[in-house]
Amino acid sequence: MAIEFRNALLGFNKNDVLEYVAQKDKELKRLSVTLNSRIDNLKQELEILKSEHQSCLSTIGNLTIENDNLKACIAEYEKKIDEIEDMGSKIGKLYLVSKASAKDIVDRAQENSSLVEQQTDKSLVNIENTQADLKEIAENILSASQNFVERLDSLQDSLDKTKSQISENKDSSSQISEDFAELYAKLG
Repeated sequence: MAIEFRNALLGFNKNDVLEYVAQKDKELKRLSVTLNSRIDNLKQELEILKSEHQSCLSTIGNLTIENDNLKACIAEYEKKIDEIEDMGSKIGKLYLVSKASAKDIVDRAQENSSLVEQQTDKSLVNIENTQADLKEIAENILSASQNFVERLDSLQDSLDKTKSQISENKDSSSQISEDFAELYAKLG
């Protein structure tokens, strides 16, 4: 926009020039206040996003610790499973030895029938306890896996939201920079 000043004796009319400069100064001050307010708002949003990012990092750290704990728990359960399998192998070997000694056991069975019944009952109780322990271990592993997956999904959602917000802020910041450059070019 071309500005026209009235001619005066030694150049332009001083009042026209001063009025124009004062008007432009007011416009620039208003624009400056608006842009500074926008910058302050963006700084606040950035601080919020930084806080959320720190929270996400903390959550990741907690999940990593929990994952390590779960790995240790799984290792312990695997050790127990190995012990149980070893016990099963020993029971299998014992069974083979028992079968080889069956004739002797049958001969003594009449004399020691109550003792054999007690040992059988103890073996059944041990087997039932072992089965209950295996079931509990399986349920614990399943529950831990489900909790871990749920936490990972929650973390992924949080990271997606943070990523989206950062992208929006970046686009908004770019637009403000372009608007300011365009305004500055118009003024200059």
